[in-house]
Amino acid sequence: MTDSAATTRRISTEGADLLTLAGVNDVNLVELSRLFGVRVALRGEALSITGPEELVARAAPVGQRMVDVARQRLTLSADDVLRLSE
Repeated sequence: MTDSAATTRRISTEGADLLTLAGVNDVNLVELSRLFGVRVALRGEALSITGPEELVARAAPVGQRMVDVARQRLTLSADDVLRLSE
């Protein structure tokens, strides 16, 4: 993937528990990245998903669901990320 072919989608994480969202050692972000073949970063109050448009389009709704769970202060694990992607 070249940077010129990549697109980035940013999802607001305002009001979300960032530790819950990322997981210990960023395990939840790593799982999202692994499942969809995209780069995932948590910076400030945004979850950024970068990659080819079609992969970002598939990963973004899962990222949004992860943020929604973190806003509700519920638990979130790598297994939960996998379930959210189904």
